[in-house]
Amino acid sequence: MLYIKPDIEKLNEEFMYYLNAKPSLNIISSRNYIIKYFQQEEFYKVEKELFDTNENIAYKLILNRVKYLHKDPNDISDIELLDGFKKSGIYYGYSHFNPNLFKWFINEYNCKKCYDPCGGWGHRLLGSINLESYIYNDLSTSVVENIKNIVDFFEFNSWMEVKIYNEDARTFIPQDEFDSIFTCPPYFNLEHYECGDFKDINDYNLLLNNIYNIYQINQKCKVLGLVLREDLCIHNDYKYKFDIKSHKSEHLLKNKKKQYKEYLYVYIK
Repeated sequence: MLYIKPDIEKLNEEFMYYLNAKPSLNIISSRNYIIKYFQQEEFYKVEKELFDTNENIAYKLILNRVKYLHKDPNDISDIELLDGFKKSGIYYGYSHFNPNLFKWFINEYNCKKCYDPCGGWGHRLLGSINLESYIYNDLSTSVVENIKNIVDFFEFNSWMEVKIYNEDARTFIPQDEFDSIFTCPPYFNLEHYECGDFKDINDYNLLLNNIYNIYQINQKCKVLGLVLREDLCIHNDYKYKFDIKSHKSEHLLKNKKKQYKEYLYVYIK
């Protein structure tokens, strides 16, 4: 069984990076060790199963890593093997979010208390460091438990408030006080999650409509930020549309022939 071992020094070094990183709309961070370690049982679930159950895939992966890392097979770490699935093209797993983009949004719109209805792996938690309150929600129970471990390990609640919910964002309406909403909803059925996929595009739009309605009815919520692939945006009354210049990636494809852009849509009252 592949397993990413804890490196306390590396975990703390990466956390300090995000603590001190400048907010940025376009700079992509490749630092993902915190998420890879704490969320590995879900984030790399398919990769681990493939490695354990398919000898041909495991052999192909090891050969690929030996070739491109120029290492002896015994010197290749488990995290290098897990990351190798995507790099080799054997299997394209889950995508990462840029925490510095969230920091930019917080800084640009002077957010103090932010609700994230699709909190996901925890990248935006790492970008929430300058908030007074970050309200996290996600449908996956196991992912939420891992988020709690991140919050406890780095003692988030010693300087800010982190509230964590495990609810369905298609219907959940938090009663907390917040002045902003920011999230990156899952891209329909492109990535498959252990808590289930959307039945169809109408089911997916229930999610977007509920997020938008929360923004509309909450008088204290002044700004909404949605990171979406352009073909999925259904509310066109946004104030700003920022091209976040994502790298070419599988999650920007609707099909193998069409490449879509990903934008940050900002709605302001």
